[in-house]
Amino acid sequence: MLKCYIQLCLLALVSLHVVSQELYIPHNISKAYESGTRRYDGRPGTGYFQNKSSYRIKAEFDPHSKILKGKEWIIYENNSNEVLTRIVFRLYQDYYEKGGIRDKRVHPDDLHDGTRIRYLSVNDNVYDVSDPLKVIRNGTNMVVMLGDYLLPKTALKIVIEWEFDFPERTTERFGTYHASSFFVAYWYPQVSVFDDIDGWDNIEYNGTQEFYNDFNDYDCEITVPSDYLVWATGDWLNPDDILKEAYLQRYNLARSSDQVVHIVSAKDMFRPSRNKRKNVYHFSAANVTDFAFAASRKYLWDARSVRCSAGEERMLVHAVYSKKAAEFHNVPDIAARTICLLADEIIGIPFPFKSLIAFNGSDGMEFPMMINDEDYPDYKGTVNVTAHEIAHSYFPFLVGTNEKKYAWMDEGLVTFLPKEVERILTGDQYPYHNNLAVFKAFSGEEQEVPLMVPSNQLRGITYQVHAYYRSSVAFFYLRDYLGTEDFQMALKEFIKRWEGKHPTPYDFFFTFNDVTGKDLNWFWDAWFFNPGWVDLSVADVEVRDKTCRVVIENKGGLPVPVDLNFIYTGGKTETVRIDADCWNKDKSRHIYEKILSDQIRQVYIDEKYLPDKHPENNYFLISY
Repeated sequence: MLKCYIQLCLLALVSLHVVSQELYIPHNISKAYESGTRRYDGRPGTGYFQNKSSYRIKAEFDPHSKILKGKEWIIYENNSNEVLTRIVFRLYQDYYEKGGIRDKRVHPDDLHDGTRIRYLSVNDNVYDVSDPLKVIRNGTNMVVMLGDYLLPKTALKIVIEWEFDFPERTTERFGTYHASSFFVAYWYPQVSVFDDIDGWDNIEYNGTQEFYNDFNDYDCEITVPSDYLVWATGDWLNPDDILKEAYLQRYNLARSSDQVVHIVSAKDMFRPSRNKRKNVYHFSAANVTDFAFAASRKYLWDARSVRCSAGEERMLVHAVYSKKAAEFHNVPDIAARTICLLADEIIGIPFPFKSLIAFNGSDGMEFPMMINDEDYPDYKGTVNVTAHEIAHSYFPFLVGTNEKKYAWMDEGLVTFLPKEVERILTGDQYPYHNNLAVFKAFSGEEQEVPLMVPSNQLRGITYQVHAYYRSSVAFFYLRDYLGTEDFQMALKEFIKRWEGKHPTPYDFFFTFNDVTGKDLNWFWDAWFFNPGWVDLSVADVEVRDKTCRVVIENKGGLPVPVDLNFIYTGGKTETVRIDADCWNKDKSRHIYEKILSDQIRQVYIDEKYLPDKHPENNYFLISY
């Protein structure tokens, strides 16, 4: 009996391997699965590794000259089995270098000569940064050739001094707001990712694609004039040294209050500091993918805390915003409710961080424990952007997806999942409408490409539809097919398997196949690997005696459910739901048969929840 059981288990594993191979897997990815760093059931393999950096940074920002300068000490750990001959750094501020290649417009006043490296040493070996044989600057990357190679399971020490001119007029993801408020991101020389798929990540920052970072440790000291407050990723270690007693009491009160506390209100004089000249803010954060901070001398500061589930620690939620903002005063409560809805219901995994800071800047952009959002003129828009950016705390800040190559892995999920937050907070009973409408408008057009085309090859509307809309609609129909319970079960298991790690799309696909016990490759192949759109048609209806035979054609190729309506001569309507897997075996044609209770006069496909490109062919009138 035991022998038979073992044979069945082995057969199941072989079958899973064969099923997995039905999806096209590029060579550089397939070799990771074959070498054992990843498994075909969606789990990390025994050989999986991740490298790591520990940063100690001392920086000073001058709001008047707009110069940010700093010095950092980095311990970089090589946990791979590879000998590293070079170290790749990201100098994001070289995006603003004159003559650089960019996807988006930069104000001419913000162009400069790039990041100015004043000092660089590796293991106490000082580098001449102007030597092109040892230090290679290419776009936003800086490659440092190592004199002494970095062996497996060892570490090295890096010291860098640098400075750059902070942008004053360009506010793409970070920048200057209302003259005296600043969101600071993409600001320090950062060691790139070395992984089991591509080795070093050499993809440059061009203004479109966002993150692919290791999980690192940070200890940061930020010096600013004493009339500026600073908020940042991580734990604030020295509020007692900086805040005057009245403001410190309000800050401490907010840590235990379910009500919003106005730490700095419009009535205050905006001199909350104990000191007269400069303040050094000290923050620390462990196992996070990035570090950002904000500074202001005029913004209002509200905060409150929230405990989502019994036994959990309270989380501190901040809103830092202009006194002219229309809706930002609602953000602390919106954020608190969003965090608990995501943690307790929608995702079912505790929120990754113990604090969150919402800064009133521009657009919507996420960083670990910080979001940079514009002020929307209405409550619904404020809920939308706040919930979206907060959901990024799970993807890519808990699960370290590669946004540079597969932006849909995080943007698609966080365009889809927080729609339930919108439904609950705003009362919108169908918040998915916009996602479906945008996808309908652009799907199947020349500029829309399959999701497995790497994101760094895309820009403009192609990138937007690819990252946000086709993917969110795919997840919408995946949950519809699996059911909410099974979808959430698989998503939670994916998070647990890849928390603090770097999954590929295949790890996502294989995990869902494994956890649900379903071969979903027909769904992955259609929605993620191939072009297509939604266009269903009632091609023919044949009635014999009391049997109705309906021929449904799928002209666009994407598998979606069919809500088939039968209208009887007496006016009664009957609806039949046909799940999306009806297109599993035959992708273009499905025949549905039904026993009728009366004479019918029309059969049609309901397109209410369907981004159908040509809904006019969804109707069929019966002639007798």
